[in-house]
Amino acid sequence: MKVKYSSKTKFERNEKPAEKSQMRQGEKVGVIGSKLPTGEIMANEILLGVPAPKPKAQ
Repeated sequence: MKVKYSSKTKFERNEKPAEKSQMRQGEKVGVIGSKLPTGEIMANEILLGVPAPKPKAQ
């Protein structure tokens, strides 16, 4: 999924403000935003360093 951001997008790491320059390639992130007609997400907020989901017990 493609995510777009703007100068208004807020970045956060560990519940504290962060800079987009702190984003690392391949890092898991959470995105809060709106879906555009193109299918892309326009991010209002990007949460850096989100842990990978835990596998479901079978």
